[in-house]
Amino acid sequence: PNGWPDGGATYVTARDLVTLGEAIITRHPQAYRRYFGQKRMTFAGVEQQSHDPTVGVVRGADGIKTGHTNEAGYNFLGSAERDGRRLMMVVGGAHSEAERAAASRALLEWGFAEWQPRPLFAAGKPVTTARVQDGAARDVPLVANRAIASVSPKANAEPITLKLVYKGPLVAPIAKGAQVAELAIRIGDSESRVPLFAAVSVAKAGPLDRLVNGVMGLFS
Repeated sequence: PNGWPDGGATYVTARDLVTLGEAIITRHPQAYRRYFGQKRMTFAGVEQQSHDPTVGVVRGADGIKTGHTNEAGYNFLGSAERDGRRLMMVVGGAHSEAERAAASRALLEWGFAEWQPRPLFAAGKPVTTARVQDGAARDVPLVANRAIASVSPKANAEPITLKLVYKGPLVAPIAKGAQVAELAIRIGDSESRVPLFAAVSVAKAGPLDRLVNGVMGLFS
């Protein structure tokens, strides 16, 4: 992720860059606010000016990183937040800094103007349940660690299809907060996945729990 040119031996995709950007924003929000979204910063007595083409130009823009290699041209991983909605974008293959700046600004504005959020589940609210084997409970509620929403073009709001994905049944014990499944969100031919976590702990079943679960299983 340091972006150091190595003659084309290392490759990265736009999705890889978005994954890295999402990680620093969600896992290290304080560091993100400290080091990104600023036009200039003084460090060790030396003032550095940001090359970010969107901060201070695009409303809500706050990062993230420009780059350049002979193979990829001028590129940019950018992000902006407006009214609680965050977009992230990648520009690659630009022939100049000016072309990169224009494309980055246009892409972010297009994203906010032409794509609509479609809320699905609030943060911390149960999404669904997963079956549990050998547990004190027969299933476990699943939650996401943030609000879940999908997006679609304003001009073509296709139906949303949701599917729970996990290797089941899950085997107890299960720790609260453990990632145990994914929610697949499909709109048309596009699919994205959101990690789901156990909302509660499920201990391994004792003899009485196994008896009750076995009887309940006969009628389910």
